[in-house]
Amino acid sequence: ASFREFCLDGDPTSLHYAAKALTQLQMICGIIPRIYGKGASAGQLFDLLVRMRRESSGLEQPVKPQIDSLVILDRSVDLLSTLPTQLTYEGLIDELFGIQQSSVKLPADKF
Repeated sequence: ASFREFCLDGDPTSLHYAAKALTQLQMICGIIPRIYGKGASAGQLFDLLVRMRRESSGLEQPVKPQIDSLVILDRSVDLLSTLPTQLTYEGLIDELFGIQQSSVKLPADKF
């Protein structure tokens, strides 16, 4: 949904949400010292992240960095990497329990 909203509808709200989430992560885990990005949207996200950090400077308690690097990939640079993964409920069930002939046998001790 975020890809469609951002690329097709031109709505940058998802970039704001991502920057806000990364800012909150850095408040908990410390400032991420190395951030790498690929693509125009990754650059926009980085710029927004830096601006949010600057606006909140002095408000957060200093925390020792626990994350040493962050890689931001613009989805328009890497469209196909989402296709080979099973990021659907059916895919996750298949990965965890196995689907045989359109049915799943769930172990009773797990539920």
